[in-house]
Amino acid sequence: MEQRRIITDEQAETDEAEREQAEFERARQEEADRHMATVDRRTRYNMKNRAKRAADAAKVRAGPAAPPWLTPEHDAEIVAIYQQAILWTEATGIPHEVDHLVPLAASHNGVHYLCGLHIPRNLRAIPKHLNRERSNWFPTVELLIEPEVDPLDVNPFDGDVPF
Repeated sequence: MEQRRIITDEQAETDEAEREQAEFERARQEEADRHMATVDRRTRYNMKNRAKRAADAAKVRAGPAAPPWLTPEHDAEIVAIYQQAILWTEATGIPHEVDHLVPLAASHNGVHYLCGLHIPRNLRAIPKHLNRERSNWFPTVELLIEPEVDPLDVNPFDGDVPF
């Protein structure tokens, strides 16, 4: 016995939309392949490895905040975070950057009080405007207490110690 499939108008529209999307993606991939064939080897590498190159440049900028004990697995996690920022930028059209949860050099009124590390647990991808707005600010439970007298300027052998 022959079974016939009954297709509703909604199913037909859905199938047509899926075919159009697949055709669009195929044409887009063909165009990308044609373009990649025209660029030189170095440019092709840079285009395919944007996240890795961005992660490597950030590690150099971090300097001593990038600890020497980072393993290749840590490096892969960091590259994945940079890749996530790139993908979110492409998907939303909103530029994203990688942010350090604990800033590499946080300061308050010119006083350096905190140094974060360039490690995977301290990184996240966020929109660029939020990263720039946050800058090197780090929330603290209490306001920073700035001493009225610098303890290093006081001679402990004087009888008049202010604290």
